[in-house]
Amino acid sequence: MAAGPHAGPGLELQVADPGVLFGPGQPTHQPVWMSHFDTITVPPTGATVTASTPDTPAAAFEHRERGVYGVQFHPEVVHTPHGQELLEHFLYEACGCRPSWTMSSVIESSIEAIRAQVGTGRAMHWIRIDRYFTGELDRPETVHQPVLCMHCENAPCEPVCPVGATVHSSEGLNDMVYNRCVGTRYCSNNCPYKVRRFNFLQYADDKTPSLQLLHNPNVTVRSRGVMEKCTYCVQRISAARIQAKKEDREIKDGEIVTACQAVCPSQAIVFGNINDPKSKVAARKASPLNYGLLADLNTRPRTSYLARLRNANPEFEKGKKG
Repeated sequence: MAAGPHAGPGLELQVADPGVLFGPGQPTHQPVWMSHFDTITVPPTGATVTASTPDTPAAAFEHRERGVYGVQFHPEVVHTPHGQELLEHFLYEACGCRPSWTMSSVIESSIEAIRAQVGTGRAMHWIRIDRYFTGELDRPETVHQPVLCMHCENAPCEPVCPVGATVHSSEGLNDMVYNRCVGTRYCSNNCPYKVRRFNFLQYADDKTPSLQLLHNPNVTVRSRGVMEKCTYCVQRISAARIQAKKEDREIKDGEIVTACQAVCPSQAIVFGNINDPKSKVAARKASPLNYGLLADLNTRPRTSYLARLRNANPEFEKGKKG
């Protein structure tokens, strides 16, 4: 490292090797903008210097075998006239991007990749978003409803499991014992909410070194061939219970935050102890707008919803459109 050059435009860059970044057609001498206070004088081992300035001997370098490219100037500013071309070469030649790609192309490509991996009906998720449409056919109103495991008090999935892999806990949770599950899928067949998923593929990877830091030590690693579902983030419940026991106190309202609750931007999900009358979840369940999904089946679901009230007056809608 050494002290950097004077900041500003007009510093002349001399291209010794076009390589991947500069490509054919770019001038061998071109102005660039630099604004750093220190500079790398010697490139990484094995890298080739492709351009330099009077003050920066390694203004651009490439290690083509490792796919490493570096510049010590600003190609993104207007003061570097050929910077746009350099960025295009980096994206299209080094990274392999296609100039015809748009955000829609990326989404479509991702969907096709997922579809090829999991197949039709074999997606793995613990919560789904149901959509309902009402109103005019050409201008329907869309209503969204998140559906996850209801953790029913009278759960129809529990008595049909031949190995007792889905059981009821003392806290009222519908638990999964993964190392006991043999994948008969009877529980999924008996669930009226269809929120259980069979793990068709081996998603768990505990051998790839780069994925080691990705693993959550508090979550059980599931193997292929077992049923999976929402657990109410039981690992977070256990962590809060242990902490409260260490401090000789009760679990505080709001101390347990589930994963879906944490990422919901509108705070539409509330979780807590329904036996605590002062808790937020108990107050919402006491609302006359509270209802359970398919409650007429007598499953007694713990997960419940609050009805949304709308003014369906047609005159109001006309005024809104005008």
